[in-house]
Amino acid sequence: RLVTGDDAGRVKCWEMNEKMPGEDWTLRWTRSDHKGRIVAIQRGGGGSVLTAALDGRIIAWDAETGEFVFNIPNHKVWLGSMCLSEEQDLLVTDGRDNAVYLYNFAEE
Repeated sequence: RLVTGDDAGRVKCWEMNEKMPGEDWTLRWTRSDHKGRIVAIQRGGGGSVLTAALDGRIIAWDAETGEFVFNIPNHKVWLGSMCLSEEQDLLVTDGRDNAVYLYNFAEE
């Protein structure tokens, strides 16, 4: 699967035809919950995909169905990038305010 985002905030999940790799793609789902350009996409834990946009929100989607999983709202200034740790328990983001934000998902 391949997940893409565009300037309008749309997130799309594509599936490749295994008989013709790289040549024939099927659109599995589309979501338009973001209100700004998608700036980062990251595979998440538990079969999810994370998207970050200039609307200051990070949204987690079920990679299979495209259903909304959770939202991290109110990033203070436009998001720039995000990275999820290998253990998938720490998310790091940055924005135009030159700050780094850490989100800890570890179970205690």
